Amino acid sequence: MHLAKFLRSLLRLADEFGVAVVVTNQVVASVDNAPGASNDTRKPIGGNIMAHASTTRCVPLSSLHSRPVCPD
Repeated sequence: MHLAKFLRSLLRLADEFGVAVVVTNQVVASVDNAPGASNDTRKPIGGNIMAHASTTRCVPLSSLHSRPVCPD
């Protein structure tokens, strides 16, 4: 409940003043070895609240790559 209110207030501030808001999220390693599971073992912590509040997601790659992945 508190996280949702905080994210909503950040969105209102961004709309009112025309500024970008950057929010980071912690990830953990998923140890699900089920058949058909994706190869990506990272799982975000924030859950549905963070997912619905986000409009664009960028996933940084390892140091071997020079640019992060930002889907359109």
